[in-house]
Amino acid sequence: MLEDYVAYYAPMGGMVEYLAPLGGRIKAGEPIAHILRMERYLSEQPLQTLSFDKDAIAILHFASASVNQGTELYKFFTNVFEL
Repeated sequence: MLEDYVAYYAPMGGMVEYLAPLGGRIKAGEPIAHILRMERYLSEQPLQTLSFDKDAIAILHFASASVNQGTELYKFFTNVFEL
């Protein structure tokens, strides 16, 4: 169903390391990406870990490692099961 197809948007901008394997299952709460925030590089915590709150399959991620806040990072299928 279409409601099981979910887009995940970047909560902040920065340089992204994508961790969720495309076509692979992820568990709720697992890290899906790290974002390096250059404006915080020498001060606070520059590396942020992102996670998704549902079990899912990652089917697509943004083509660039440089993202702005609100960029669509991933598309996930949720409510999945094995046949």
